[in-house]
Amino acid sequence: MGNQGKYIFGQSTNCTCVEYSSKSNPVLLYTLDPLTLLPRYVSSDSEIVYNQTPSEVLSETNWWRKHLHPEDRDQAVSTLKNWAEQGCHGQLRHRYRFRKNDKSWAWIEDQLAGIHNDNGELVDIVGSLTDITQCVGVQGDFRLALH
Repeated sequence: MGNQGKYIFGQSTNCTCVEYSSKSNPVLLYTLDPLTLLPRYVSSDSEIVYNQTPSEVLSETNWWRKHLHPEDRDQAVSTLKNWAEQGCHGQLRHRYRFRKNDKSWAWIEDQLAGIHNDNGELVDIVGSLTDITQCVGVQGDFRLALH
């Protein structure tokens, strides 16, 4: 893939298209600093998914950890940390509960991928967070109907 710089959503010429296509099913797009695992960019869908502006998300220290559900926090943090320690190869996909700014909880599907340069060095991490609360609710209703 090389380090062409086209993977940073906030600077990509495809950014508008990607963000526009997500309006019907909001997906928060983001990039993480590969050394600190802190966000560098957060798409405008943060207002729809979490009721917070991108600048609010980026300015809050440990935003992601603080908003994780207490029962999911250790597993979510450990999953991300282990993937990062392995060099961010392949795709990481995990689910957890997340507290929105209005204090409600959302089920999130988080997908991340490491971007490596031609020398195999990690240069960026890109990700997408999708609110799957309705899907999880439908699955639960379906399971209850089967029993």
